[in-house]
Amino acid sequence: MVVTLVCSIIGLVVIWLGYRAYRKDRAERQRLSRWSTALGRLEEARIETVRVRDSEGGTETGFVPIATYRFTVDGVDHHGTRVRQSGTSFATRAEAERWRDAHPAGTAVEVHYDPANPADCALEVDLVAPWRSLAVLGLCVAVGVWFIIIGVSI
Repeated sequence: MVVTLVCSIIGLVVIWLGYRAYRKDRAERQRLSRWSTALGRLEEARIETVRVRDSEGGTETGFVPIATYRFTVDGVDHHGTRVRQSGTSFATRAEAERWRDAHPAGTAVEVHYDPANPADCALEVDLVAPWRSLAVLGLCVAVGVWFIIIGVSI
């Protein structure tokens, strides 16, 4: 009886977590789809070397593109530093340098921004594919139902 209850609770929690992740991704897609664009000017593009933790608890070197750009919305000047809304880094210096070399200072750039808050801006917007969040939801439902079935059959 206790095992049935525990497995059922685990199953429901896994389903709930999958649904929550799906709703979060959907809300982010909707928010970003309302962003506008403006023409801007790139002031600087450079690469920062960072140390990040890997999945085993060690550290790896990453290369993060840093951009400084200006753009105007409704006659008001704004500046930004974010390259991609979701963040970005490169695994190799060569990749990062290719990005930097393709974005020389003075280049005209398209800036994506939140019309309600133009300070929330980025050069690239990374919309999460809807199928990816649906796949996560489906996997969570499958695992959750499996736990419930195991719990009931014990």
